[in-house]
Amino acid sequence: YIMVSDFEENRATYKDEMNRWGVLDTQGNVIATAQYDYPIIYSNGWARTHRQGKFAGYIDLQGNQFFEE
Repeated sequence: YIMVSDFEENRATYKDEMNRWGVLDTQGNVIATAQYDYPIIYSNGWARTHRQGKFAGYIDLQGNQFFEE
């Protein structure tokens, strides 16, 4: 990884060589693959995500993605 953030809610955001962001747990396991445009910032177990410059929905602490219709 190029960069790894501090842990928040037992999750850290990482940046890969393609400048995409993903999520790691405290054991270093990938919870969400690096596919997002911006760092993932959790608040109360949820984080907003963006892909290709557009809002892409939400991600929970387990890496499940939820999209708005």
